[in-house]
Amino acid sequence: MLSVRLNSILNFIDQQDRVADIGTDHGYLLDACINKGITFGQGIENKKGPYDRALLTLNKHVLNGKIKLSLSDGLDDLDSSIDTVVIAGMGGELISQIIEANKEKAKKIKKLILEPNIRIYELRNYLSENSFEIINEDIVEENGKFYEIIVVKYNEYCDKISEKEKIFGPILLKNKSNIFINKWKYRINQINNIFEKNDKIVDDLLNQLNMIKEVVND
Repeated sequence: MLSVRLNSILNFIDQQDRVADIGTDHGYLLDACINKGITFGQGIENKKGPYDRALLTLNKHVLNGKIKLSLSDGLDDLDSSIDTVVIAGMGGELISQIIEANKEKAKKIKKLILEPNIRIYELRNYLSENSFEIINEDIVEENGKFYEIIVVKYNEYCDKISEKEKIFGPILLKNKSNIFINKWKYRINQINNIFEKNDKIVDDLLNQLNMIKEVVND
């Protein structure tokens, strides 16, 4: 059974998509993609241990030609038929570096599904500065942690997003789901706890606190 986080990613994948999972680890997402009805997927790992784990999960799909496994970095050996790329479970700066290293390939992808576990602002900033348009977003909570999923495609004519949208997510900000509100209420409590333990008020934190309160209470 997929985790809440991976299931949210799966929801953005359609049967007609040809999916590459970068850093596929155990291969659970690709296995679920095959069960959902996709006809071809590629798992990419740059370490032998995770590659072998993925092979254990996906061996039957590899044997019947529905899955291709690659021991390589990022998008270096991306199959030419892939039109949907998942990069999940790593930092936003690393995801940016993976895209930047093969930017011309990334520009041609129909849909990139990104799930940064940290440095979300940095990833959205990179995407905005490099004309990758955010076309969908989701936020989920699992085991007390919040995960944001960002779906993008290259669009040289797209507008840059605002600083506020880089922090909160342009689509998440519009929808303001209960999980979104809970995430930012949790952050308010974190900042208040910092202020309780420190007499000195840090301007950046105070500005952040005021912005979050405005978003949550709007």
